[in-house]
Amino acid sequence: YYYLCRSRKAFRLQNEVALVRIEQLCPFPFFTLENIVSEYINANANTKLKFVWAQEEPKNMGAWYFVEPRLKTIREKLNANVDSFEVEYRGRPVSASPATGSFQMHGEEMKILAKEALMG
Repeated sequence: YYYLCRSRKAFRLQNEVALVRIEQLCPFPFFTLENIVSEYINANANTKLKFVWAQEEPKNMGAWYFVEPRLKTIREKLNANVDSFEVEYRGRPVSASPATGSFQMHGEEMKILAKEALMG
């Protein structure tokens, strides 16, 4: 989260990208996220909304597979169609290892992750 905040500032995207940090997955904060997302849907009725789940862990080791169906449930509950409200994953690909083992490579991966999460 903090790396994404710094990257958003570095890319000058503070007015274009909102960051939401989920502190607790169980119980899942449906109502809180629903309220946050609905504000952006209502404020940008003619704009395509993209909800990007960004995680540092590989895809198979983080919360993505738990969170994805819940984000789609929020989309359905808000009656937002798939074309106007995308739910996407940004992070490391599926891997048997939780990390690369190289501090330098980790830094490069974090730069790529931040750029993809913030700029698509």
